Amino acid sequence: MFAAILRLCGMAPRDAADYLGFTRREVIAWAKGEDTPPPEAYAKMYFLFDEQEAEATRILEDWELAGKPTVLEFTVPANDETAKAAGWPCQPAYMVAVAMAQATLGPVEIKLLYR
Repeated sequence: MFAAILRLCGMAPRDAADYLGFTRREVIAWAKGEDTPPPEAYAKMYFLFDEQEAEATRILEDWELAGKPTVLEFTVPANDETAKAAGWPCQPAYMVAVAMAQATLGPVEIKLLYR
């Protein structure tokens, strides 16, 4: 189950270990089902997913405010360092929010500007 949560949130065990404050070995054991994550690990992952949904909603709101253009440009973190500076655990975790928005937008083209 925990492996699915990691994938859903765009997190590799290394990223999740940093984000959750546990060792990579512990996170891998949880993902393999060899050990049970503590409740606070689940809570933090669920919080991240909520943040991803909120960011996807912000992207959709920006699209609507822009008049629903067929091409939407916005800036995304270019790497893990810039993602962390923006409050995300890693760049792939932010990109999950973009994917959520794209799934709702359908044929709208999203152009990513990396910073």
